[in-house]
Amino acid sequence: MKVSIRSKLQIFAACVSDLSAGSIVSPTFEPIRKSFLGSILAASCFIATSMLVSSTASAEVDPRVARSMETLKALTAKLGAPKVEGNDLVGGNDTPGLYFGTTKVNNNFDIVDAVGREDGKGMTATLFVKSADEFLRASTSVKKDDGSRAIGTTLDLKAAAGMAVAQGKAYYGVAPILGKAYITGYEPIRDASGHIIGIFGVAYPVSSPRDQGKASEPQVALLHLRRGPRPVSPP
Repeated sequence: MKVSIRSKLQIFAACVSDLSAGSIVSPTFEPIRKSFLGSILAASCFIATSMLVSSTASAEVDPRVARSMETLKALTAKLGAPKVEGNDLVGGNDTPGLYFGTTKVNNNFDIVDAVGREDGKGMTATLFVKSADEFLRASTSVKKDDGSRAIGTTLDLKAAAGMAVAQGKAYYGVAPILGKAYITGYEPIRDASGHIIGIFGVAYPVSSPRDQGKASEPQVALLHLRRGPRPVSPP
């Protein structure tokens, strides 16, 4: 017979209640009862907290952002393995060259614009490259107020998204981009040796009532997403 999670919790609560009241333990075993009850309650708190964190994390990942991240990663993977080689100017900054295979993406917007065409108007995609202790936008569809691309601008490493990715974690949640709120996703780009050489970034502007609600929720950093690839159009 299949027992629901709710039923199991009710049975568990009843057992704890009986233990707490001492109705199923004789006075001879009173010290054991108290020790066992303490262990059970501690374990229960741990399990409940873990379930809550897991549920919150799942709720935080916007499916649009997850889908766009898959698109961005799939398009770059078709070009080849990521690497850093040489330097050139990006937005007036001397910037390491970020390559996927033999294709340098610095000042090359084919990939990021293809993601926008694939996933809809308003979303943005960015390929950051690591330069010393910063991550610069080597290629991006993010626009400045004057309409120009925000190439050469940096990710704020003091914000939640920047701190997560700098530690090798993915980040999915609300984050500011050039002073505006976005529903975002960031994942590290690693070279063949496993070193972080850049960041994949996708974002949707906070505009709808649903997005406004997300902006007030806690932000969550995730180690990975268990999602399979989906077919994408070539850039």
